Amino acid sequence: FYMLYGSASTTTYQCTATAAWNSGYQGVWHFSNGTTLSMSESTSNGYTATNHGGTAGAGQIDGGVSFAGGGRYVDLGSAIPLAVNGHFTMGCWVNMHDWDGGNYTILGQITGNDGRYFYWSAATNIMRFVDQNKANIQAPTFAHGDQWTYVVWTYDGTNSIAYFNGSSVSSVPYTFVGPAVTGNFVISDPAGGTNSTQGTVDEVHVLNTVHTPSWIMTEFNNQSSPSTFAVVGAV
Repeated sequence: FYMLYGSASTTTYQCTATAAWNSGYQGVWHFSNGTTLSMSESTSNGYTATNHGGTAGAGQIDGGVSFAGGGRYVDLGSAIPLAVNGHFTMGCWVNMHDWDGGNYTILGQITGNDGRYFYWSAATNIMRFVDQNKANIQAPTFAHGDQWTYVVWTYDGTNSIAYFNGSSVSSVPYTFVGPAVTGNFVISDPAGGTNSTQGTVDEVHVLNTVHTPSWIMTEFNNQSSPSTFAVVGAV
C-alpha cells in the first residue's frame, strides 16, 4: 500500500470507489454530506435505497439520514442475500433520541413482526437483537441516547455477538430459526408508531461474512477519530 500526494499536475480522480469493498460486503450506504441526502450504495452491487421520509442530517462521518418517527424509514431492498443460518455482519452509527419511550427499530430484515433486526428499547435502555417471531437473542444495556454509538451485530453460525463502540458487550450461542426471512432490509420501521426510529443513522453496512473483533475495533477507532487514527509524515 502506498500513497502519492502533493502533485499539482494530478487533476483527475485516481480511485475506483467500488473496489474499496471486498465481496463480503453486500451493501454500504454513506448518505452523503448532511445537506443533500443520497440513497446511493457504494459497492459494485448497486443496491440503491428508497427513502420514505428520512431527511439529511449531520452524521458521524459527514452526513447521515435522520428520522422523526411516524413511519419514516429507508428501504434497502430485498436483494441482499443473507441465508437464515448464514454468517453475517450488520452495523451502523446511531444517535438516538427518546421522545416517547418507544422501541425504535434501527436496522435489519423485517417481514411483518418477524425478521432479523435490532432495536433500542428507550424506556429500559436496552438494545435488543431479534430473531424470528420477536425472539430476543440478547439484550445488552444501551444507555447511549443523544450521542453517537457504533453498533455492530455478527453471527458466525454458532454465536451471536453484539458490539458497542468496537467492544463486545454480549455473546450468546444461538441457532437461527426458519424459515428464511424474506422481507426487505430497512433502517427504521415501516410499521410506524413508536417503532420508527427517532434520531440519525450513518454508515450502514451489511455483509455475508463475519468481521473479527479486531476489525470492528479498528473501524471504530478510525471512524470515531480519523485525525488521531493515523499520522502522515515525510519519509
